[in-house]
Amino acid sequence: MKLFRFNVLKQISTLKVRNYGVISDADYKHKQSSVIRNRIYAGELDIIMGQRFIDEYASETSAVKRAGLITKQAARRLYGEFVLKKELDGFNLNSFKIEAENLYKTLNLAITEGDLITLSNICTMKYMTEIKKYARQENKRRTKLKWELIKMEKTPSIVDVIVASFEGIKGNTELVAQITLMFNSKQRLTRMVGDANPVPVPFEPKDPIRDIIVFERYLKNPFDIWKIAGRMQKYIGE
Repeated sequence: MKLFRFNVLKQISTLKVRNYGVISDADYKHKQSSVIRNRIYAGELDIIMGQRFIDEYASETSAVKRAGLITKQAARRLYGEFVLKKELDGFNLNSFKIEAENLYKTLNLAITEGDLITLSNICTMKYMTEIKKYARQENKRRTKLKWELIKMEKTPSIVDVIVASFEGIKGNTELVAQITLMFNSKQRLTRMVGDANPVPVPFEPKDPIRDIIVFERYLKNPFDIWKIAGRMQKYIGE
């Protein structure tokens, strides 16, 4: 089984990150469509490596080391949940899963429809640079691609919760949260093929698809929203 590779940052050993890619005062004055032009990716490596370790690469290290890393991840998640509940009124993970599932559906539809405006509203700028080329290609095609969610195999599960702090430009403490969810679903893609009398040609993978999605939000900015910051995908039967 193979995961698509991410280009990730150097591993972060604590929940602190240095002052690079900080939020400017001007960013605070904008509303949802233009918030946070300079995002940091505080826990990206921790998130991805944590999932790889617990999932298919666990056998590469000793049982003692595995136990230590899993314990560290559990403690980090508890801390992350505590901070999220403190900083965001009414936050709970079950409600977040519903919001995240809607974002997941919107992401797939927008990519296949080549809808760059929607993608820019729901994705971080970094992730937009990874997917906009494909979305533009779909937008230019004469035959459009249709994505359908047949069913979710089960409720999205939490892979990791990370909250990291960093020093703002005025010496204040900023907080960024990343929640990683795993989605298992049956999907179908359909493309209309032919010029004179186009016919639908569906492609439906036999096995469910597993998507691991990273969602990100700045907690000190009242106008920020959850956005998609990264994605890994594989067929469960691979």
